[in-house]
Order: sequence, then C-alpha cells, then structure tokens
Amino acid sequence: IVVVGEVWLKNDDLKTINAEREKNNLPIYVNPRNLAAGTLRQLDTDIVASRNLQTFIYDLEYLDNGQTFETHEEELQFLKKQGFNVNQDRKLCKSLSDIQNYYESWIEKRHDSQYGIDGLVIKLNNKQYCKQLGYTAKSPRFGVAYKFPAEETTTTVEDIIIQVGRTG
Repeated sequence: IVVVGEVWLKNDDLKTINAEREKNNLPIYVNPRNLAAGTLRQLDTDIVASRNLQTFIYDLEYLDNGQTFETHEEELQFLKKQGFNVNQDRKLCKSLSDIQNYYESWIEKRHDSQYGIDGLVIKLNNKQYCKQLGYTAKSPRFGVAYKFPAEETTTTVEDIIIQVGRTG
C-alpha cells in the first residue's frame, strides 16, 4: 500500500516545546508547520520521536491487491479501517453553494483547530473523473485549494540595517 498525506504538529505541542526552549534560553519556533517539516529532516531520531508528530492521510496511491474504489469517500473510509488517521473535518458536498457554506463555516473556526489551516481543498469524489483529469507536474487536476482571506495585522518597524552585498 502506498498512501499520500501530511505530517503535522499540534498547536499545544508547539507551545510545550517552546516553553521548554525558553527555559533553556533557546530561540522559540514560530509555527507548527515549519517545526513539523524541520523535525522530519532531523538526523537524531530521539528528537523526532519526542515531538509527537501527527499524520493525516488523504489519498490511496497504490494497493497491491487490485482493489479499487468508485469514490474518494469510499477510499478514505477504507484507509480509516486500515488504521490510518484520516481527517474527519471534511464534507461531501453536492453543490457549489454547499461548498461555499462549508468554506464560510471554517473561516472563523480555523483558529480553534489543533492543526494549522489556511484554506480548504476541494476534490472531485468520482475516482474515474479524477483518473481522466490526471495531474500537472505539481498537483492533481481534480483538486483545488480554496484559501481563506489573508489575515492582516499592524506591525512596527524598529530598525533598518542597510548594507552592500558581495556583488555591489
């Protein structure tokens, strides 16, 4: 079996790790997404094991018994039965207005989640259509990211250092 997913770190775990780093006068980590990615690059397996990384599995890439699925939802149910962690925060929508309503319901509650979320991914459910559409060099044609509006904040520039680089 070959699956596709992502590794992530809970926001609460980031706070715990940063509290320990502050006690040891070490720089704190800015966000859980970068820390999870950096943790996977660690050569020290003890550090990796200590960080309580989580996974969400999103797709079944290959299954050697030849079993196929008509829908993506069936595929996700199969993956869950096999013991993979499948994100439960999903909805099978039947119309564009269903998609829009679900998207709008997440705009504010995204901050309450233990995992970072900057939008939703909308995918076709019909696996045959997905196969026909295929992939670009970087992403599937049967899925699209629907990003949330950018958050805006005010900051103060405290200092600017101007320097000339090596090439002038």
